[in-house]
Parts: sequence; C-alpha cells; structure tokens
Amino acid sequence: MMRLALSLATATVLGLPIVQGPAFAQTFDGDWEVKIVTVSGTCPQTGVMRVAIAGGAVQQASSSSGVSSAKGEVTSSGKIQLQITKGFASANASGQLASNRGAGTWTVETLGCAGQWNATRV
Repeated sequence: MMRLALSLATATVLGLPIVQGPAFAQTFDGDWEVKIVTVSGTCPQTGVMRVAIAGGAVQQASSSSGVSSAKGEVTSSGKIQLQITKGFASANASGQLASNRGAGTWTVETLGCAGQWNATRV
C-alpha cells in the first residue's frame, strides 16, 4: 500500500498520467482508423489517419494525409481530446468513443478551418 501511495505521489509530482488499471486500459486500447472531413475553411477536404490507444494515451500510428503528430488522451467514459499537427498548423479535436466507433469535431483556429471526424476500431 505504501508503494502505491509513493508511486501515485511521484507520478503526480512529475506530471505523469495515472493509468486506472487493466479494465480501463482494455476498454479503448488498440488501433483506430480516423476519417477527417473539413466542413468549413480552406484545409484539405478529407484525410485518413490511424491512432493507437494504450492505457488512455492516444498517439499517431500512421497517416496518409501528412499529419506529423497526434497526441491526446481518452477517459474511461470514452471522451477523447487530441492535438494534431500538420506542418505549422495545429488542430484541436474532441469527441466521444464507444466500443468500436467514435465521432467528434476539430478546429484549426489559425487557418479558420473546422470539421468532423469519425473513427472505427481496426
């Protein structure tokens, strides 16, 4: 018990994420294909990328649309937030995942673009 308390305190001080255990990790863990559609602005109209989720942490696995990085987190209830970078532009995305699907919105404020995304577990 003392080790757990010390580990949690250390993680908090260092700003590290605290994983909520195997049941949480398995809920959304795995690879997801994300289809991106621009609704307004001059950003490319569509794109596809793959993200990997492990223990609530989201990272880019691959991209066919030139995305250079994607990082974020998903909560145990499926709420997801991401920051996606392509060149000099940075998009903020948020939404909701379910067991095998997800959807949400994104914006690139510096370019005045906005859109939607849909995800499927692969």
